[in-house]
Amino acid sequence: MNVKTTCPSCAENVEIDVQSSRRAEYVACPKCNVRWLWEPIDDDLWDENLDGSIEEARDNDGKSRKIIKGDYVAIYATTSKPVIGGVLLIVSGIILIITAVLLSGIVNDEVKLNGYTNGIERAFDSMGMSEEEVEYVDEEFTKSILSKAIIWEAVCAVLAITGGILSMMYRSYTFVQIGCAASILGLGMIMTSTLLGAIALKLTLDGRHMFGFDSDESW
Repeated sequence: MNVKTTCPSCAENVEIDVQSSRRAEYVACPKCNVRWLWEPIDDDLWDENLDGSIEEARDNDGKSRKIIKGDYVAIYATTSKPVIGGVLLIVSGIILIITAVLLSGIVNDEVKLNGYTNGIERAFDSMGMSEEEVEYVDEEFTKSILSKAIIWEAVCAVLAITGGILSMMYRSYTFVQIGCAASILGLGMIMTSTLLGAIALKLTLDGRHMFGFDSDESW
């Protein structure tokens, strides 16, 4: 449904596409691309074409101009932060995939697997664990841990990449945050994915209005 209103940023009378003439929703100006929360005017002010009621108003310079009534509640400048955050999540997902591949290589390499097993034994011994507990650490134990780590990295990678794609499309804000959390918890390539996920989380929080959220709303 197309309605006419006045962009609160560029002050141009523009035509916007809305889902309903009865409820408020976020829209973007087709001329300056600024997003704002549009609210429909009272029923008795609408005409048959939903063009609204035109009235005179003065801008900051004192110049008179015609505006179409259709008040806005909040205005936010467009930002590319969610897109940047989405790219970082995708890169983080790729890092997590590489980490999973490297772990898989260790599992299938007897020499590397034995080296990791010895490393775990030394770590347990340094923590003061008894000899009986350390004896449980063998190559099968190490392989079991690494296999679970591979699955964890793969799941986190899928969530991070999916969240990154959705962030670039300004869709499903909640799932984007899940993707950020997966990137942070993935701990891929010596916590590089954690750093990228944290940055992406900050960027998507700053650009949450691009997903259709008011700054005071809870996601």
